[in-house]
Amino acid sequence: MRQYDPKYHTAEHIITGLIKNLYGGRIVDNRFKGNKARCDYRVALGDLSLDDFIKDIQERTLTMIADDLPVTFSTDALDDVPADAETIRLVHIGDGIITPCLGAHVAHTAEIGTVSINTWKIMEDGVIRLTFKVKQSLN
Repeated sequence: MRQYDPKYHTAEHIITGLIKNLYGGRIVDNRFKGNKARCDYRVALGDLSLDDFIKDIQERTLTMIADDLPVTFSTDALDDVPADAETIRLVHIGDGIITPCLGAHVAHTAEIGTVSINTWKIMEDGVIRLTFKVKQSLN
């Protein structure tokens, strides 16, 4: 399994969790390269402008990082997993975000630093691509 920078990886979980919890969206692709991450989300914005959506996600991401939330893990046995897997590892960020993942993560969100969503565009109907960078630590 390919390992990603724990700061970027955890930041992606925060962004993905917020988009899922607030807007019912889901991640459909992600790429990490050097000091940049790119994520595609299938999400219906309705009457909300793309700029307002990005502003909301950016602000909420920075709040979660500043809140220094714990990043913890649990495993659950599930019936709908591949035949060679018996359990799924879940990443918990604070009380609101739970996502399956096997990668490395920070222990607390403040370790991430700041996250800046730099670019965003509509790739096709219902799919938004955004890129973000992680900058200096808040500590």
